[in-house]
Amino acid sequence: MKTYCLPFRLCLLLLLLLTINACSDDNATHVNVEPEKDHVVAIINHNDTLTVTSIDQALFQGRPALVINFSVPLDALRSYGGWLTVYNEDRDKVSGDWILSDDGKRLYFTQINPRSSYTVNVKAGLPANNTTSLQQGTRTELTVNNLPAVAGFSGKGSIIPAGTDAGLPIRTINVATIQVDYF
Repeated sequence: MKTYCLPFRLCLLLLLLLTINACSDDNATHVNVEPEKDHVVAIINHNDTLTVTSIDQALFQGRPALVINFSVPLDALRSYGGWLTVYNEDRDKVSGDWILSDDGKRLYFTQINPRSSYTVNVKAGLPANNTTSLQQGTRTELTVNNLPAVAGFSGKGSIIPAGTDAGLPIRTINVATIQVDYF
């Protein structure tokens, strides 16, 4: 038994040394990975001029909003309150922030009420993401439509104990009354 133990240990030691040598940095192959020079992340055409394509009303995350559409993307790191002003029907300035869309081509203003009239002023000089700016300002008056009538259950589920008149939690928009029959 001892005659096999010594060669076995030598083989094991030799295998261990070869494994350690193979893992050293001296024999490693280093690959320098550089980004492709032809890879385009975003195309920005500096010749495209910034224009306002439309000013309208829309829903933004379920809320009524004024939306300004632009021909080229705006800079996401900039505040646009200095170039954009909203006035209500009494000619009072409406305070609030503008929200830039993911593609950078739309600004939303959500501090408005349904069935109300607003005036939106966009000043010349508003900068775009491609270093151009709005050459001509614009002014638009519009009336925000009423929200459509909607009724729905609040929460993810309700248990109504037998023999009580607790009712169900229901949310409504522009609905005076609602009748729910449950059995």
